[in-house]
Amino acid sequence: MSKPAYNVSVGDMVRRIAEFKTWPLPKEAIVEVAHVTPNSKWFGIAGFPKSSFFCDYFEIVEKAPAKQVPKKHADVIKAWADGFDIQVRNSETSDIWYDTESPDWDETLEYRVKPAKVPDIIREVGILLGTNGAVWFDSGPKSQMVKLAFDGETHKLTAVELIGDDANAD
Repeated sequence: MSKPAYNVSVGDMVRRIAEFKTWPLPKEAIVEVAHVTPNSKWFGIAGFPKSSFFCDYFEIVEKAPAKQVPKKHADVIKAWADGFDIQVRNSETSDIWYDTESPDWDETLEYRVKPAKVPDIIREVGILLGTNGAVWFDSGPKSQMVKLAFDGETHKLTAVELIGDDANAD
Protein backbone atom coordinates (compact mmCIF):
# COMPACT_ATOMS: atom_id res chain seq x y z
CA MET A 1 0.00 0.00 0.00
CA SER A 2 1.23 3.47 -0.82
CA LYS A 3 2.05 5.99 1.87
CA PRO A 4 -0.17 9.12 1.88
CA ALA A 5 1.47 12.41 0.93
CA TYR A 6 1.53 13.98 4.40
CA ASN A 7 4.17 16.68 4.94
CA VAL A 8 3.75 17.70 1.36
CA SER A 9 5.50 20.95 0.34
CA VAL A 10 5.17 23.37 -2.54
CA GLY A 11 7.14 22.01 -5.48
CA ASP A 12 6.80 18.33 -4.47
CA MET A 13 5.73 15.93 -7.19
CA VAL A 14 2.81 13.71 -6.11
CA ARG A 15 0.98 10.76 -7.72
CA ARG A 16 -2.74 10.11 -7.41
CA ILE A 17 -3.28 6.72 -5.79
CA ALA A 18 -7.06 6.69 -5.18
CA GLU A 19 -9.72 5.86 -7.75
CA PHE A 20 -12.55 8.37 -8.06
CA LYS A 21 -14.49 8.68 -11.29
CA THR A 22 -15.44 12.31 -10.68
CA TRP A 23 -11.88 13.59 -10.31
CA PRO A 24 -10.36 15.55 -13.16
CA LEU A 25 -7.06 13.66 -12.72
CA PRO A 26 -6.61 10.09 -13.90
CA LYS A 27 -5.26 7.52 -11.44
CA GLU A 28 -1.44 7.46 -11.44
CA ALA A 29 -1.30 11.08 -12.65
CA ILE A 30 1.82 12.88 -11.38
CA VAL A 31 1.42 16.58 -10.61
CA GLU A 32 3.35 19.36 -8.89
CA VAL A 33 2.06 20.83 -5.62
CA ALA A 34 1.32 24.56 -6.07
CA HIS A 35 0.11 25.45 -2.57
CA VAL A 36 -0.45 23.75 0.79
CA THR A 37 -2.95 24.43 3.57
CA PRO A 38 -1.53 25.28 7.02
CA ASN A 39 -2.33 21.81 8.41
CA SER A 40 -0.61 20.19 5.36
CA LYS A 41 -3.48 17.74 4.77
CA TRP A 42 -4.85 19.56 1.75
CA PHE A 43 -2.95 20.95 -1.21
CA GLY A 44 -3.56 22.51 -4.58
CA ILE A 45 -1.99 21.86 -7.95
CA ALA A 46 -1.28 24.04 -10.94
CA GLY A 47 -4.15 24.14 -13.42
CA PHE A 48 -6.77 23.65 -10.70
CA PRO A 49 -6.66 26.97 -8.82
CA LYS A 50 -9.98 26.52 -7.00
CA SER A 51 -9.52 22.86 -6.10
CA SER A 52 -7.89 21.32 -3.07
CA PHE A 53 -6.83 17.71 -2.88
CA PHE A 54 -6.64 15.56 0.26
CA CYS A 55 -3.21 14.08 0.98
CA ASP A 56 -4.66 10.63 1.73
CA TYR A 57 -5.29 10.14 -1.99
CA PHE A 58 -1.76 10.97 -3.18
CA GLU A 59 1.78 9.79 -2.54
CA ILE A 60 4.97 11.83 -2.81
CA VAL A 61 7.00 10.79 -5.83
CA GLU A 62 9.77 13.39 -5.51
CA LYS A 63 10.43 16.01 -2.83
CA ALA A 64 11.18 19.53 -3.99
CA PRO A 65 14.80 20.54 -3.39
CA ALA A 66 15.28 22.46 -0.16
CA LYS A 67 15.62 26.20 -0.63
CA GLN A 68 19.19 27.30 -0.21
CA VAL A 69 19.70 30.08 2.29
CA PRO A 70 22.74 32.24 1.57
CA LYS A 71 25.44 32.43 4.23
CA LYS A 72 25.58 35.55 6.41
CA HIS A 73 28.28 37.40 4.44
CA ALA A 74 27.54 35.94 0.97
CA ASP A 75 26.99 39.25 -0.86
CA VAL A 76 30.17 40.80 0.55
CA ILE A 77 32.18 37.63 -0.13
CA LYS A 78 31.06 37.75 -3.77
CA ALA A 79 32.04 41.43 -4.01
CA TRP A 80 35.46 40.62 -2.47
CA ALA A 81 35.94 37.83 -5.02
CA ASP A 82 35.14 40.38 -7.74
CA GLY A 83 37.96 42.63 -6.49
CA PHE A 84 36.16 45.15 -4.28
CA ASP A 85 37.88 46.42 -1.12
CA ILE A 86 36.31 45.16 2.10
CA GLN A 87 35.95 46.74 5.54
CA VAL A 88 35.23 45.08 8.89
CA ARG A 89 34.03 46.19 12.30
CA ASN A 90 32.80 44.76 15.57
CA SER A 91 29.59 46.74 16.08
CA GLU A 92 29.48 45.81 19.78
CA THR A 93 32.78 47.58 20.50
CA SER A 94 33.29 50.15 17.73
CA ASP A 95 31.59 52.30 15.13
CA ILE A 96 34.81 52.49 13.11
CA TRP A 97 35.21 50.46 9.93
CA TYR A 98 38.71 49.09 9.20
CA ASP A 99 40.13 48.06 5.84
CA THR A 100 40.95 44.36 5.61
CA GLU A 101 42.87 42.65 2.82
CA SER A 102 42.20 39.12 4.11
CA PRO A 103 38.73 38.91 5.65
CA ASP A 104 38.16 35.83 7.80
CA TRP A 105 34.35 36.09 7.51
CA ASP A 106 33.81 35.76 11.25
CA GLU A 107 30.05 35.44 11.93
CA THR A 108 30.33 37.79 14.94
CA LEU A 109 31.74 40.67 12.87
CA GLU A 110 30.20 42.93 10.26
CA TYR A 111 31.67 43.29 6.77
CA ARG A 112 30.89 45.70 3.98
CA VAL A 113 32.20 46.79 0.61
CA LYS A 114 34.38 49.84 1.23
CA PRO A 115 32.36 52.88 0.16
CA ALA A 116 33.73 54.90 -2.70
CA LYS A 117 35.52 58.02 -1.51
CA VAL A 118 33.37 61.08 -1.88
CA PRO A 119 35.50 63.70 -3.66
CA ASP A 120 36.64 66.72 -1.68
CA ILE A 121 34.78 69.96 -2.25
CA ILE A 122 37.04 72.76 -3.51
CA ARG A 123 36.03 76.41 -3.41
CA GLU A 124 38.01 79.49 -4.43
CA VAL A 125 37.06 82.67 -2.61
CA GLY A 126 38.39 86.15 -2.18
CA ILE A 127 39.16 87.31 1.35
CA LEU A 128 39.49 90.93 2.39
CA LEU A 129 40.42 92.35 5.79
CA GLY A 130 38.14 95.28 6.53
CA THR A 131 39.32 98.53 8.16
CA ASN A 132 37.54 97.53 11.36
CA GLY A 133 39.41 94.18 11.49
CA ALA A 134 36.52 92.10 10.20
CA VAL A 135 37.21 89.43 7.58
CA TRP A 136 35.08 89.68 4.46
CA PHE A 137 34.52 87.24 1.65
CA ASP A 138 34.90 89.29 -1.46
CA SER A 139 35.72 89.04 -5.12
CA GLY A 140 36.80 92.64 -5.56
CA PRO A 141 40.18 93.91 -6.77
CA LYS A 142 41.69 94.23 -3.27
CA SER A 143 40.88 90.70 -2.14
CA GLN A 144 43.32 87.83 -1.81
CA MET A 145 42.23 84.59 -3.47
CA VAL A 146 42.38 81.39 -1.44
CA LYS A 147 41.49 77.81 -2.26
CA LEU A 148 39.50 76.01 0.47
CA ALA A 149 39.32 72.21 0.52
CA PHE A 150 36.53 70.46 2.46
CA ASP A 151 36.26 66.73 3.13
CA GLY A 152 33.60 65.34 0.80
CA GLU A 153 31.95 63.24 3.50
CA THR A 154 32.29 65.30 6.69
CA HIS A 155 32.39 68.76 5.06
CA LYS A 156 35.17 69.74 7.49
CA LEU A 157 37.81 72.16 6.25
CA THR A 158 40.96 70.17 5.42
CA ALA A 159 43.22 72.66 3.61
CA VAL A 160 43.64 76.34 2.78
CA GLU A 161 45.94 77.54 0.01
CA LEU A 162 46.80 81.12 -0.99
CA ILE A 163 46.43 81.22 -4.78
CA GLY A 164 46.61 84.88 -5.62
CA ASP A 165 47.04 88.38 -4.29
CA ASP A 166 44.99 90.76 -6.37
CA ALA A 167 46.03 93.64 -4.11
CA ASN A 168 49.64 93.43 -5.35
CA ALA A 169 48.57 93.41 -8.97
CA ASP A 170 48.11 97.22 -9.09
